[in-house]
Amino acid sequence: MASSTNLLRKIQSFSESPQFQEFTKVIIVLDDDGSYVEAGDETGRTLEISCPWGTEAMAESILSDLSGFRYAPYEASGAILDPSMELGDGVSVNGVYSGIYKQTLNFSRNATAGISAPQDEEIDHEIPYQSSTDRKFTRQVKGLRSELSITASEIRAEVADDVEGLRSLISVTASEIREEVSDEVSGLSSALSITADGMVAKTGGNNNTFGWSLQDTAFTLYSNGTNVFQANKDGITINGSGTFSGRVTATSGTIGGCTISNGVLEIENANIESVSASKLTSGTINATEVFLEASGRDKKGVYYAGGFGVGYGNDGKETTMGCVMYHGTDPDGASNYIIVTTAGARLQGGDTQVYASSSMARMQSAKSDTYVYAHSNTGNVGIYAKGYTIYMEAGTITQVDNSAAGSDRKIKNSISYDMEKYEQFFMGLKPAFFRVNHGTSGRFHTGFVAQDVYDALIANGLSTSDLAAYVKTEKPAEDENEEAEEMLALRYGEFVSLNTYMIQKALREIETIKSQLAQ
Repeated sequence: MASSTNLLRKIQSFSESPQFQEFTKVIIVLDDDGSYVEAGDETGRTLEISCPWGTEAMAESILSDLSGFRYAPYEASGAILDPSMELGDGVSVNGVYSGIYKQTLNFSRNATAGISAPQDEEIDHEIPYQSSTDRKFTRQVKGLRSELSITASEIRAEVADDVEGLRSLISVTASEIREEVSDEVSGLSSALSITADGMVAKTGGNNNTFGWSLQDTAFTLYSNGTNVFQANKDGITINGSGTFSGRVTATSGTIGGCTISNGVLEIENANIESVSASKLTSGTINATEVFLEASGRDKKGVYYAGGFGVGYGNDGKETTMGCVMYHGTDPDGASNYIIVTTAGARLQGGDTQVYASSSMARMQSAKSDTYVYAHSNTGNVGIYAKGYTIYMEAGTITQVDNSAAGSDRKIKNSISYDMEKYEQFFMGLKPAFFRVNHGTSGRFHTGFVAQDVYDALIANGLSTSDLAAYVKTEKPAEDENEEAEEMLALRYGEFVSLNTYMIQKALREIETIKSQLAQ
């Protein structure tokens, strides 16, 4: 609230209602699909707002600002109010502190005002708030219109988007079914008319660029205002130059320098750009691509198809060349393939890939932005997942950001805040500095020796079940002739709470001593 005032009893009448519960949860709606972020729990009231840029941190900040606030409904008439007071300011009236959320000015002789904090948020009922997202959605809906009319002679349905210039229409009469779809912006349109005589006309596209027409007698394709393809009862006619791809079936005749005999293409020596066959018999095939296809499909409806061909890649500096084996019918659009070039090899499966070169092996998922790598020259190993990186070098594991351990009350039991039994154990710990046997830098480390920690536990009447920080594990054998070796470890994070407890105790004792000395 910008400012506040105390009206004491300078009012004519006053009434109040029970205060609302505190806000214990904040929800920020991000979009029209219902995505949201939230903070808090449902033990009290929930505040819901709309903001496309909302974050969890923003929700937590708003909840923090609302902490302790309880909406206090009241109504006071005849209040002698400072004219500078405005909506949103704080006010104390008749012992109740609230805000001015509704105000009616009376410019009579005493210039009084009726002020209130409406019960059940009446203001929002009368003038509901609309966010920018809500207003945008409303405008989009207003740009659409639909119409359905039913008469004795026609059933007609039409939907139009006046903003995008789109329109579709279906009309049903006793003699005809007609469909139309048009785009005013691009000039494209498509129409179909069906009568008892058959399909009268069906057109689409734009003949000046690319269009088509289907009639009782022929199917025609147009480009740049010219008939480029037509199929009718006499056959197929192709006008102009271009590339024809697909399957041609013939039992006899010749193609270039090749002879067709009883459905078999006999090739002595010919330069053919593409060959499609169920079987090729040859000692050597010299080709840029070999495509394989079997009849039928798998359980998911996918063709048993694939091929081999020349593969091209790039190592970031130059184009690399080799070969590729792929699944599907299009080598350039295949999502699953293996490629081997002068730079290395890569196995691609959708958004996931594994590749190896003379210096590095790497497995990654482009969709989830995750990868694992290993350098053969340096021996480094790393893991990267959505901006979080862990890598190991010379026996040291490095994390770009702190790791988080689950600490929610829901995953814990037997919780106790009485840490007194650990006090003597804490005093028995032996902090030390030391070098690691297999270290390469020669620098000193600080920490504990696991055996010393165990001794401190036993000496103070505790066991290993009282301290999960003490871990007994095994070091795997390096070869089959060796046995696994017992190895002790410590979870240093477990000592943080114990350190905090002892520091808090020491600070309380210091404060007690200071108070005694001050007396």
